[in-house]
Order: sequence, then C-alpha cells, then structure tokens
Amino acid sequence: MPDESFADTLLDQIVELMREMGTPAYLVGGTVRDQMLNAQRAPSRPYDLDFAVPGDGLRVARRIADALGGAYYPLDPERGVGRAVLTDDRGQVRDVDVSRFQGPDLMADLAGRDFTVNAMARDVTQDAPDPIDPHAGQTDLQARQLRAVSDSSIRGDPVRGLRAVRLSAQLGFEIEPHTRRLIQDAAPDLAGVSAERVRDELAKILSLPSTADSLRQLDALNLLAEITPEVTALKGLAQTGRHRWDAYEHTLRAVADLEILLPLDGAPLHPDVPYPDQVADHLAIVLTGGHSRRLLLTMAVLLHDVGKRDTATMDDEGRARFISHERVGATMAADILHRTRFSTEAQRLVETIVRHHLRPLQLTWGGVLSKRAIHRFFRDTGDAGVEVALLSLADNRATVGYQDADESSGGADEYRPLLETVTSLLDAYFNRQKTVVAPPPLLTGRDLIDQFGLEEGPAIGRLLTALREAQATGEVTNREQAEDWIRQEIGD
Repeated sequence: MPDESFADTLLDQIVELMREMGTPAYLVGGTVRDQMLNAQRAPSRPYDLDFAVPGDGLRVARRIADALGGAYYPLDPERGVGRAVLTDDRGQVRDVDVSRFQGPDLMADLAGRDFTVNAMARDVTQDAPDPIDPHAGQTDLQARQLRAVSDSSIRGDPVRGLRAVRLSAQLGFEIEPHTRRLIQDAAPDLAGVSAERVRDELAKILSLPSTADSLRQLDALNLLAEITPEVTALKGLAQTGRHRWDAYEHTLRAVADLEILLPLDGAPLHPDVPYPDQVADHLAIVLTGGHSRRLLLTMAVLLHDVGKRDTATMDDEGRARFISHERVGATMAADILHRTRFSTEAQRLVETIVRHHLRPLQLTWGGVLSKRAIHRFFRDTGDAGVEVALLSLADNRATVGYQDADESSGGADEYRPLLETVTSLLDAYFNRQKTVVAPPPLLTGRDLIDQFGLEEGPAIGRLLTALREAQATGEVTNREQAEDWIRQEIGD
C-alpha cells in the first residue's frame, strides 16, 4: 500500500496485519505528509508511522509489537494511544503510534488536528487509496505552507504555535498570514500550558538547522517573550567597546555562530573546532531527561548574557559595564531551565557554562597559558569546560562580526589568540586528563588525618586541592613527593 516512491517493508507488514485483524485503520497526520514529501524528493527517507482506528489503539499497538517482535508502550492510555517500537529492514528504529479516533469518526479526528498538511489520512484497508483530505492539505503541501485547520486549533492549544515554528524549520515551509495572527493572539495562553510540552517543542526547535532564524520567528510570533522573557528583555540594551550590536542581537548572532562552528545539518564541524571527533562525541552525550549536551550548549549560548539587563551600568566615560553579569546570568539560566522542567543535571550544566563563559577570553588576555591555569579552569568547570570553550568562540565571533577564518572585520586579532587558548584547553581535556586536568589523588583526607595528625575540617580540603594543583604543574609526581609537599605546607 505505501507510495510507490518508497518501498517500506515495515509498513507493508503492518498493513497486512491490520487487514487480518479486520479493523478499519487509517494512516494519518505527519505520516501521510511525509509520504507525499518523499514522493517529491530523492532520496526517500524512512518516517515514523501514525495510525488512527475507531476502537482501542492500545490493543492494536500491542498486537503490532507482539507480531513483529517490537516493544510496546501505552503512550496515552486516557486517549487510547499506544506505541510499538520496531526496527525495519534498513535497521532504522521506528515508532508506530496507534490512536483511537479523537472524536466520533475520522472526519472529526482530522478536524481536530493542527495544520492542514497534518490533517490527511489514507485507508490502509484499500489498495492504493487516494488521500482523504477534507481541509485541502495537498494544496498547502504544494504551496509549502502551514495553515491552521481552524481558528480553534491554535486557540485551543497554543503549543501548536511552537510546533508551527518547528515544522517551518524542519520542512522549509512558510506559516501563512492568518495562522501567524492566530499564533500571535494565542501566545499569552502558553502560560497555562504544561511546562513539559513547551520544553519539548523548544528542545526540538533548538536542535534543528537555522536555529537563530527559528528564534527570530518565535520572537516575531510573540512566543519567545512568553518562554524566555529574560532573552527578549535584552532588546535595545546597548553595548560599547568591541560590540557591534545590542545584547539581544548579539545573542542571536552567537547562536548562529555556534551553528557555523557546530553544524546541525550533519555537515562536518568547522575547521576552527579543534579535536572535532572528540568534540562531536562529547556533545552527543545525552544527559538525564533525554537532552544532549549539544542541545544544552545551544541553550547556554541563548542564555549566556541574560544577566546583562540587571547588571548594566555606565561609567564616567560613557562605556557600558556589566560587572558580574556572568554570575547573575548563571543563576537566571538555572531558574529558566528549572521553570521549563529540564533535569537537574541539565540545569547544572547550563548554569556552569554561563557562569564561566568569560574565562577562556580572560585566559587569553593573561598571556601564556600555564598548566596551573588550565588545571584551575577545569577544576572549576569540570566536563562543562568543553562547552565553555566552544561557547567562547561563538560569543567572540558574534561580538565584532568576525564570520570566517578567511575574512577579517577587525575580530581576527582577538579571535585567533582565543582559538589558540581553546585549542590548548581542549587538548588538555582530551589528551592530558590524568596529568593536567584531573590527576589521580596521591593522598586522601584520611591519610592527612592518620599520617600527619590533622583535624577534620575545611583545611584538609584546601590542602588536597592545592596538592592536586601541584601534581598538575609537575611539582609532585608520586606519593613520597606528595608527603614531602604536605609536610612543607603544614610546617612539619
């Protein structure tokens, strides 16, 4: 039954199984849309499958999982939605969702969907069925536009405004004018939506190419101010010195420059990024809550200057100052991630990145980068130091408009030395972890108590921290030297 342009053995198997079950079943929503898009372009790509049935979607999904050797999940029992997770003959893991009609029949189900291109269906019990398209979704698909099925589809669920921005980026579609107005009008109602749903759509948007363009679209639709008013508060906040743009424009340009360095479209990392394979592996790590370090780095770049509004002052010479904005901003960033229900681990990572985002440039200004300085940097940042280093590059590029290694707009004089600092930091993190970044402890707190008669307390922690720093600089290389070092420090 699948479109002739896409040989989908898994879909064939599911269709045959549903016919054997004798239940009416329809491919719906994004699956039909993606089939049609795949028919228009090459190469074809696999997509997840969504079915709607008049009865219990949970039962049908479980039957599919059992018959085809997949895993079953009751995705939304109250709405009768079940999921089978299967692997197709290409080795692709695919979600197969089966939902009960959301309404008395298929037409009511389609009328309740978000956009016309997602409100089409195909009857899988028929051979080569024509699309069921009551809302002219095929016309909008051809026009490459997103149009709300009805005014109530946005008013009743304002998260669909975020979804419109996500689909616009994902599909390359425009949001048609009336739908844009509906989204703008419904934006204030996001406050009444679960933070988890907002977080999930935001995370998807920030994981797609042209992230800065999507953020601009969120802003134009009044959505960004509802999600992160701390970011839109940066509009018009003048910056002097090396800065060419206000704090808001600088922020969006930093997000764009991060994507230049670390493309989201599958392209290789920018040649400026040192140790690209190790960096890519590091950023691919998924933290508690299911969000990658790459996504959370984008969040950190978006939030890195949110503390500037509250710390802005002007000195006697008319220069803008934002003293301690990184510390204030770190607390604000953690609060924003808490508010949007990111995991505690994600909150801590973004907070650390924002708190220390000035450090690489400060190290660059300091001249020769010593082992001690590198050790202290990672002592304070931990594994977030990789993200701090990468953010500093995007931040610097977006400060003066230095866009590429081959062109100079005045920023290369500072950017190139900063890149050398970042390279040294990442070299230490990836290649000198046990010698410079985090040398294995030669003595423990118990050793200091038992062997040197010290009392428990913060002094022991300070001694061990200083000892590890002495290891990082090469002053201490074994236990005997460590013991001598401690004796000297305590005057024994």
